[in-house]
Amino acid sequence: MNSISKKQAIYPWLVMCAAVVMCICASLLGGSFAISLSCVRNELELTGAQTGVFTTIRTFSAFLIVLVFDKWFGFLGLRKGIFAGLLFGAASMAIFSFAGTNLMIYNVGAVFGGICYGLCLMAAASLVVKKWFNKSRGLAIGICSAATGLCNFIFSPLIQSVANN
Repeated sequence: MNSISKKQAIYPWLVMCAAVVMCICASLLGGSFAISLSCVRNELELTGAQTGVFTTIRTFSAFLIVLVFDKWFGFLGLRKGIFAGLLFGAASMAIFSFAGTNLMIYNVGAVFGGICYGLCLMAAASLVVKKWFNKSRGLAIGICSAATGLCNFIFSPLIQSVANN
């Protein structure tokens, strides 16, 4: 194998590592969303059903964004589309941080979180893997999926402890 073919063999795996980082970032933003809801519930003295509405809004907006997924990435391209999705996630966390007692602002944060979830998790990772892998696609997407689950397993208790203190 010459050096050019080694680069060609390694580059898709580097791209897959970037997809793992993307999934971890989106998962952290989404995981933080769920953890922040307990703080919102305690601070505003809401019931579980009332705070569950935020999760429903996030999930529904993620579903809606997946319906226009192809058009989004066709218009912006893969890199810009993923970056914009992560910006929606960051905006969601900022909105939850500064919303105060206005419940409508929390709804906007939930919509932004859903857009991040829909654009930046496994569907986007599968686009990246599809573009760069001819072989071992299943392994690459499995690694991205495992990283998302592992991220939630490791970081959720850490974020919860930070939120409680």
